[in-house]
Parts: sequence; C-alpha cells; structure tokens
Amino acid sequence: MSTAEPVRHQRLVGFALDGAFEIEAAAAALPFDIRSRFSSGIALERGGGLRVWIFRFGAVVQEGADDPDPELVALVERATGRKALLDLVERLTVQVDPERAATNPRTGWDSVAVGQEDAATMGAIAMLLGQSTALERYERLVARLMESSLELVRVLAREGKTPQRAGGMAKRVGTIAEGRLELGQLFFFVDRPDEAWERADISALFDALSTAFELRERHQAVLHKLNAVESANETTLGLWFSSRGHKLEWAIVLLIVAEIVMFLAGIG
Repeated sequence: MSTAEPVRHQRLVGFALDGAFEIEAAAAALPFDIRSRFSSGIALERGGGLRVWIFRFGAVVQEGADDPDPELVALVERATGRKALLDLVERLTVQVDPERAATNPRTGWDSVAVGQEDAATMGAIAMLLGQSTALERYERLVARLMESSLELVRVLAREGKTPQRAGGMAKRVGTIAEGRLELGQLFFFVDRPDEAWERADISALFDALSTAFELRERHQAVLHKLNAVESANETTLGLWFSSRGHKLEWAIVLLIVAEIVMFLAGIG
C-alpha cells in the first residue's frame, strides 16, 4: 500500500526596488548560479538550493524566509544600482499538496496551494508576487502626485491664478509620463508566462493569483489616477504659459507705446 506524500510548505518574501533595472547585467553581478530565464525575470540559486528571483520591473522574491535577508538586500542593491524599499514587502506561503489537482490551485490573501513545486510553478508564483510588490511602489507614487497636484489646483481655484514657477508642474508631468510608460512596458497582465500557453496548471495558477492580488484592478486604478493627475497638471501648465504669453504681449505693447511717447517728446 502506497503512502501519500506529505504536504510541504514554502515561504516566499518579496520586496520592491526603487525602479527598474537592466536584468542581465544585474544577474551577472550577483554571486549566484542562474537556474532559468523567463519573460520578465531570472531565477537564481543561492546556497542550500534556495532560489531568488529578480525582476526587471524592480522587485526581488526570496525563497525560504519571512523577511528579506540583509546580505541579499546589499548584494541586490550593488548589482542593480537600485535601493531596496523594505517598507514594501509582501509574504506568501506556498502549500505543495501532491493530492491536489494540478489545475485547481487554492489561493488566499497570503497563501496559495498547488499540486507540485517545479521551476515553472514556483517561477509563476514568484513573478506574480513580485508584480504585486512593485505595483505598490506605483500606487504610493501616484498617491503623492495626486496630493501635490490637488494642492496646486486648490491654489488655482482659491486665488484664480497659477504659481509663478512652472518647474514643479513640468517635473510632475514628466514623472507621470515615465510612470505610464513603465507600467505599459514592464507589467505583463495580458501576456501570460510562456509556460501558461503550454500547461493548463500554470494558466489556472496565473489566473487565480492575479485575481487574489487584484493585479488588473490595481493596475487600472493607477492608470486612471495618473490620467487625472496628468490632466490637472497639463491644464495648470497651459494656463501658466498662457498667462506668461499675455504678460509678454502686454510688455511688448508697453515698450512700443513708450518708444512712441519718447519719440513724440523728442519732436516737441
């Protein structure tokens, strides 16, 4: 009589970096063996067979720990040139139950149950955890942009005039454009991992975890807020340039009038 394999548990912890990075150069600078490459990241092996996944959209996922390892954090920061945001940390327990049907993963807010622990399965889980962690970086950025832009619009509404300097507005518009391009380029919510097209279990896992992390909804919410902030800043910036243009026009008119007056005074 065969004995059922025991249920195993594996802990994953993900932390965000302060921006995207060039992934091949970072992987080459880390003292770990490369296990596999996929669409947005690379899986590496540390001592003891534990895995680390680095993602070019600015996230790292570590296996076998509840908190980011300080030594790993220092290595990643040097290799990527990015700062680790250790207040943006997410944890996930992976329950490996051989009796569970491969295409029927069970997800919770901090756990996922799967039927096997192969490289493709763990890579898909790590990628989604990394996306959730990195997406929170954009959520915090857009919250700060909305707060500063709202204050600017309140000044405009209260005083009926734009600030004297446009540098802050122009910088915000640039930051928004950069954030929008990164969200479009680096986050693959429509494009599934390559394995998801070949394996039904990876496809089911991708769908289940995407829903659990609310990735699509959060992604759309960030883009919606970026649109609102961009519109407010562009409107204010347009008014500022219009105001400066009118002032310049009046200055030119006054100079012409002054020249005419001086000419007539000289004739007299």
